Amino acid sequence: MSAIEQLSQGDLDLLTELVAIPSPTGRVGEAASWLVGQLRDRGLRADVDSAGNVLGVVEPSHLDPRDGEVYLLGHLDTVAGFWSPRLEGGRLSGRGASDAKGPLAAFLAAALRARDSGRLRRRVRILAAADEEGESAGARLLAATLPPPAFLVVGEPSGSGRVVLGYRGRLRCRLELSCPEQHSSRPDPTAAELGLAAWGAIRDEVAAINGDAVGFDALDVHLLAIDSSSDGLRDTVRLGLGFRLPPSVAREELVARVRGLDLGGRLEVAGSEEAALVPRVGILPTAFARAILAEGEKVVWQRRLATSDLNVVLPAWRCAAVVYGPGDSALDHTPAESIALVDYARGIRVLAQVLESL
Repeated sequence: MSAIEQLSQGDLDLLTELVAIPSPTGRVGEAASWLVGQLRDRGLRADVDSAGNVLGVVEPSHLDPRDGEVYLLGHLDTVAGFWSPRLEGGRLSGRGASDAKGPLAAFLAAALRARDSGRLRRRVRILAAADEEGESAGARLLAATLPPPAFLVVGEPSGSGRVVLGYRGRLRCRLELSCPEQHSSRPDPTAAELGLAAWGAIRDEVAAINGDAVGFDALDVHLLAIDSSSDGLRDTVRLGLGFRLPPSVAREELVARVRGLDLGGRLEVAGSEEAALVPRVGILPTAFARAILAEGEKVVWQRRLATSDLNVVLPAWRCAAVVYGPGDSALDHTPAESIALVDYARGIRVLAQVLESL
């Protein structure tokens, strides 16, 4: 059976049409309106909140529903770089096909399949967040306004046989340094040179913090932006810094250590999220393991070096959670972004089995 034959035409159309609507961060309105229409056409209650999030509700079909809801939290926005979706060789290519419209479409398809089977025992909320690729304004509003669920699945491209149990945190800072304007013939350092020296000192401090730590357990830092200017009196340089935080490094501790370097400038925190870790044991990860094994796949447990909306909502909801979704994260944000239809189909089946078992 081909990859396409493993999908219903409706599930394939859902994904293709969603990917065909451009929805870069900050401009998700058209995609949100389309998704609300799709949810309502399928008999679900759905609306858009003040942050641009789409909220849909799938009611349990069972006569004796269980207490506690399941939240399926995906995101509707993508990075920039749209092209019309192409279906070729069992793959759908397009911006957002993997990150993360593939997981979001799989959420809806699986919830409807579980409902129609008559085995869905809990109410399911399908949450399509806005601004995940930005500052997670959508997830922050959801965390502040919705009650904690019994179970949470965050939709990111893990691949249908993988379950993600953690993300590193993130800290974004701005460092500004300045010095009196001077003639270039003088030996004193320019503001740009002061900025480069500060960057070197920060990298050395990160290396000292890490010691032998690598991968998920290591602290990373990147120079995200640098620019200089002059008003004729003072020469100024501004650095944009991005840190990825392992669980062992708290943001307050890191900010204190960077400020303690006495770089001679002003350090401002632009935003941050702590690392997020969830246990491998429990009802939810066990349900995923059983569903993946039932598909004849080996279960792979992962921790990711990036961040996701899990980092935002987990501190507020403090519930059982995993991250799961069809797609290949190695293709995220690239011109080669695509999703294998066999992976999409298997992801729907796994999710439906999980929802039926909770």
